[in-house]
Amino acid sequence: MMLRDLLRRPRPPRTRHRLRAFALVCAVLVCLTLLAVWTVRLSADLSAVRPWPGAAEVAPAAQDGLFPSDLSGLSFAADPGTETPGRAGSGGGEDAVSERPAALWAVQNSPGLLHRLGHRAGRWEPDASWRLAYADGAGAPDAEAVAVLAAASATGGPGVYVASERDNDAPDASSLTVLRYAPGRSAPDAEAAAAAGSPGEAVEEDLPVLTAAAEWDLTGDFFLPPEPNEGFEGIAFVPDAHLVKRKLTDETTGERYDPDGYGPHAGGVFFLAREDTGAIYGYVLEDSGAAIRITAVDSGLPRLAELEYEPDTGLLWAVCDDSCEGESAVLTVRRSTPGPWGWELWGRRQTGELQPVARYARPADMPDTNNEGFALAPATACADGLRPVYWADDDAFEAQALRRGAISCERGRNP
Repeated sequence: MMLRDLLRRPRPPRTRHRLRAFALVCAVLVCLTLLAVWTVRLSADLSAVRPWPGAAEVAPAAQDGLFPSDLSGLSFAADPGTETPGRAGSGGGEDAVSERPAALWAVQNSPGLLHRLGHRAGRWEPDASWRLAYADGAGAPDAEAVAVLAAASATGGPGVYVASERDNDAPDASSLTVLRYAPGRSAPDAEAAAAAGSPGEAVEEDLPVLTAAAEWDLTGDFFLPPEPNEGFEGIAFVPDAHLVKRKLTDETTGERYDPDGYGPHAGGVFFLAREDTGAIYGYVLEDSGAAIRITAVDSGLPRLAELEYEPDTGLLWAVCDDSCEGESAVLTVRRSTPGPWGWELWGRRQTGELQPVARYARPADMPDTNNEGFALAPATACADGLRPVYWADDDAFEAQALRRGAISCERGRNP
């Protein structure tokens, strides 16, 4: 009897069932193997600290001693039609790049001050400074981080969102708040601010008071609030359009994030970094004053000092200070459906989760100091494949609180 005839012979039902079961077991084993390999590769990517993806050099970006201490968060506000500073070591010099945002914004945590910095003669210096107050006009927010939305205020200027971990007038109590300010485009009493001397030495009474236009108190959202000086250290704004496109999971509903399911808000989600745990929390801050947490993730770092969203790549940077030797983690929204290819199982709608995807060391020439601020210049600032990046040093090591480096423009969405 030929082999062909043997193969054509009908098999008993029991044999067919055994073959099907065997094929199913083999398929499951193959899938589990692929999933294990994919998981190991992802874990290896996160455990390995990569070199800084840019120039090794860093350079002072402000006059020595301009901010003696406590300079913390940084944020750019986009405004076309002005020059941008070049990168460290660029062939055309520091002012060689064509366009840049109108201002680099910075906060000091003690006293709680907001600065709008302009770029002149190769250095950043304050164009205007304000003393911050809560929405009732009182208090002194411990301003640790800042995120600026262009043309988001009623005065026609940027909407400035500040994250604070306590009231400096009551420093022994944790007070986790986000405050929105509307400083406008013009400098308020710039002559008085200039007369106060360097911003770090300015007497509070010499600076104009800026009262919060809106306030969100998030302290009660934490079962165990952090120690007073261990709370919010970073803030970043991510537009709704990006989160919808990436299908971020809304943990309040278990479904894809839908901004239309919430009341009027700024058009995005504010992500906040908690210093003591390295966790990141995403909130919809409604105009009504309500704050709804839609996600919480581990950054992959034990502590955090700053957050920065990079619009052209969709990456969220999480930055640690000298507690982690200046390391940074980058996160992105990845498919959360099980499986290495993100397939949809049994009709389940595919969603995404914010996950860390890489870790980077600080630039080789950067001292291991208390960097609490981090800001990337926009993609339009790229020149020779690099663009400027800035760090704020809370300790002002060697009298320098603001440093400039450079990062590659060719990294893409998958670091």
